[in-house]
Amino acid sequence: MAAMPFTKKKITHAILLSMALSASICAMPHLHAAEQQADTTAQQYDIPAGTLDSALGEFGRITGRMIAIDPALTIGIKSQGLQGRFTEQQGLSALLLRTGLEVVAAENGGYRLRKASQVNGINQSSTPNSSNTLPEISVHTIGEHETATGQIKGYVAKRSTSATKTDSSLLENPQSISIITRDELTVRNVQRDGDALRYTAGVISENYGNDIRPGFDIGTIRGFDPSTTGMYRDGLREFNGLWSRLSTDINTVERIEVLKGLSSVLYGQSEPAGVINKISKRPSEAPVQQVEIQAGNYNRYQGSLDMGGPLNSDSTALYRIIGMVRDSETPYKYDTGHRSQDNRELLAPSITLRPSEKTSLTLQAEYLHAKTGVSAQLGSPTTVTDIMIGDYRYDKNERKQYSIGYLFEHAFNDAWTFRQNLRSSKVDFQYARMGAESLTGTLLSRSKSYIDEQLNGVALDNHLQAKIDTGMLSHTLLLGVDFQRSAYTLSNGSAVDPADNLDLSNPIYGRHIARPAYTSVTASAIKQTGIYLQDQIKFGDHWVFTLSGRRDRADISGSDKLNGVKQDKQEDQATTYRAGVAYIFDNGVAPYASYSESFNPSAGVDGNGKTFKPTTGKQYEAGLRYMPHNSRDLYTFSVFEITQQNVVTYTNTGAFQTGEIRSRGAELEIKTQLLDNLNLVTALTYNDVKVTKTDGIGIGNKGDSPVYVPRKAASTWLDYKISTGPLSGLGIGAGVRYTGESNGGNPWGESYTNRSYTQVDAMLNYHHDSHWYFALNANNLFDKEYTVCGWGACTMGYTRSVIATARYSF
Repeated sequence: MAAMPFTKKKITHAILLSMALSASICAMPHLHAAEQQADTTAQQYDIPAGTLDSALGEFGRITGRMIAIDPALTIGIKSQGLQGRFTEQQGLSALLLRTGLEVVAAENGGYRLRKASQVNGINQSSTPNSSNTLPEISVHTIGEHETATGQIKGYVAKRSTSATKTDSSLLENPQSISIITRDELTVRNVQRDGDALRYTAGVISENYGNDIRPGFDIGTIRGFDPSTTGMYRDGLREFNGLWSRLSTDINTVERIEVLKGLSSVLYGQSEPAGVINKISKRPSEAPVQQVEIQAGNYNRYQGSLDMGGPLNSDSTALYRIIGMVRDSETPYKYDTGHRSQDNRELLAPSITLRPSEKTSLTLQAEYLHAKTGVSAQLGSPTTVTDIMIGDYRYDKNERKQYSIGYLFEHAFNDAWTFRQNLRSSKVDFQYARMGAESLTGTLLSRSKSYIDEQLNGVALDNHLQAKIDTGMLSHTLLLGVDFQRSAYTLSNGSAVDPADNLDLSNPIYGRHIARPAYTSVTASAIKQTGIYLQDQIKFGDHWVFTLSGRRDRADISGSDKLNGVKQDKQEDQATTYRAGVAYIFDNGVAPYASYSESFNPSAGVDGNGKTFKPTTGKQYEAGLRYMPHNSRDLYTFSVFEITQQNVVTYTNTGAFQTGEIRSRGAELEIKTQLLDNLNLVTALTYNDVKVTKTDGIGIGNKGDSPVYVPRKAASTWLDYKISTGPLSGLGIGAGVRYTGESNGGNPWGESYTNRSYTQVDAMLNYHHDSHWYFALNANNLFDKEYTVCGWGACTMGYTRSVIATARYSF
């Protein structure tokens, strides 16, 4: 493992980065909670479990109310915390529930804690009509305050928008979906998408091992790659070019929702993998004031902030600003003083305007600058070495990403609601790398390439929701029209120069390597317009039927800008459907079954000059969910069969749509709170994926599984937070991940198998009062060495990473 030189210079640099980012926030107007009528206005709370003293102290900080406490009354009393939206009185009553204590109004406008004269489930005073006591309050359960996009306490989300585009219970959804909450992302110290998906059933993350390039850590869902068509943010597609792509930094994410399987009926063109929808952190009424620094191996130093809250006295204007700066190296080493980079700068402001209770507009903007280096190492078709092929002065993987958009919602009345979401994005991407051509003795001949790609995209989704009753049936109707367009211009140059040869017996880096001239400049654009209709029908208290249909049109155009040649425009149309049913028992058990379809346009022509048809898919799925009432538990089991048709394969005479892939499998996922403060996440995956038809190369031989896709995987994460005694506030956790054997391709005409591997993760954290949080996270704790190979190229596995975190909330 690389050393962790926590030098004074480096740590000071990270702190200064955080302070510089927060300086602009301090100048913004901020409304203290004491200036609001908090006793009648509900606001969001996120007070962790702990001692009653600390919980009431945090409550007083949020509301601005002083609470006088006699320490003798609170000795040994614990609080379960407070999560959700409450008025001031509701929040106090919930915090004091079953403690035998109550608060009374004090002359200074605050409260005084005292013993309750009567405790009957809810704290009450012996003189409930007295003007200086709180009236009797009915406290609702936390689940009733949960929304599909808001903050969640713990690891279990009970509602989602990704599966239906409506705020609905997971028990009603007829398709498997996994949700990684902010709390889970924080406890595991997730840094990128692949990290987040490690403990999710049906997902094999990091198929390309330790490859640090964005998107290469995503992996597969049910045997298919979601990284090109399945990446979404707030329900809008994250576009990609041939090499460039949009991505979302984990610091901006409230939760990640993984909708597994075919999803074209709501999202249009997509692979059968499904959708990974990242829900953004949004402005909230509860003030957010947080600064964080991190340091880790490979000289990793990072500073970040998260600030937000109301901008005016009636909370009709809210803001949030997220910023981050990282200076880091990676395991890819050229020589003693140079490694590949993993640097980035992020700034993501947003503001919510609520001119009335029925209307909300959230404006979002983001800037992301990332330098992630190059990971090309010398190796054979089945092995990889630590010798870097390129040169640190030449290798480059850099992008600047800009986006701006909004989320709009207006409720006409209790039945009709209109939503419109829009985002416009741009990526400026440069990629320079070197490849191994031939080896003569110890002299390696290298090719060099340089790519400059400009990607622009716009995504718009409009839908009208109606809740109506027809006799014994309750309908949630959704009528939507969406539009997306992405276009990129790609300038590409490549060359082989004898002057660039590398002597492996004495590799010398830091040389000047001339950039090759552009040998091609191409442009491509794809435009899609879709209209969809969905009806969620509830019959009585148990039956839920989901019927969906969609019609899409996709246009693909391209040109050779270097030679001035335009390609013929390609037009595709497709209709997709989904039908599902769920039955919800009173005890929280919900079996379901569904059928769904997908399509994805294929650009180009086959060997006979015929335009490619869209690749299509069909999925049959059945499953069972169990979500006990008033609990933080969710058990999900599903079985499925997916068939993908019209898959492009390649022969000596051209490309043909003769391929077919079939995926069958079973998934089990458990997220549960075994005891107070004891969380368990378990995922089991069995995925039998086979090539069922092929007349060429590109997807493997008939009967083979696709490259990188293991049949079996399993993972378990367990963490516990101590809430009593001298170690109160200390959390410990560990996880084990197993990835089974997978197909490594046919590098010499014979099949090669990637070996199975097991990794261990660990965590130690500490909450000190309501302000300080410290953590130490280690991934691949025992530094398990492995390689992942496919089609004659290998990547070393994800190496050990250790990151220390210090966060202050104020």
